[in-house]
Amino acid sequence: MLKSFKFLLLFLLLSGVVFAGTELELVAPGGGEADLRRSVMKYYASGSDLVVARWNNFEVEAEFLEYQRDKSALNGKGQVKMVQRSPWRVLQSTSFFADLNQEYFTANGSVKLRYDEATNFKAEQLDWESRTEQFNLIGDVSVNYGGWKITGDKVEGNMNSGLFIITGSVRIVNLENSMRAGRVIFDRPIEKMTLRENPVVINGKNELSATEIVYDLKTKKVSASGVVKSRVIE
Repeated sequence: MLKSFKFLLLFLLLSGVVFAGTELELVAPGGGEADLRRSVMKYYASGSDLVVARWNNFEVEAEFLEYQRDKSALNGKGQVKMVQRSPWRVLQSTSFFADLNQEYFTANGSVKLRYDEATNFKAEQLDWESRTEQFNLIGDVSVNYGGWKITGDKVEGNMNSGLFIITGSVRIVNLENSMRAGRVIFDRPIEKMTLRENPVVINGKNELSATEIVYDLKTKKVSASGVVKSRVIE
């Protein structure tokens, strides 16, 4: 009863507070509690009814949310899902942090990012600065697009431009082709991949290597430059 009362009082006090010119709305089906001295509030789900936070262009659902009022920061745990309404993007993870003033987000554990209807990312960690739309994905990274799967160690990209740089021991596969490189630049809008750092393309028994290889996903055309070598795989 005390816990529910604290949540009700807190909701009445803070539901209309404005942060950085935008109202933050919090809904907690399981109630909440507050440390008023530290200005820290905790919100709980009730079974499958998750805690919901809404502000600006974003909405977050989680089993648990902690709001640090002085820092305008949210921490979420358990079945975390953040939705960016426009353009529509969905982020899922096991833990989440948001700086509401800077619109800077981090996510950890089984990270999934739906970039658009055809493009999805997976990783262990995400850093995303919404104001510049720059983001990084780290750890067991994969990119799925139109039947292609790209795996590597890290992705650096920009949400607006759709330009993604995958580094590490990069592997690219679909039903017909296999590629590898140390660095791949995936230009999503024009559907081209530029392979650098010892790139190799394999189609059937044909293998092509070069200093740089450009693969056009629409036309399936391969362009190679620098020291070009080709061979038939026995």
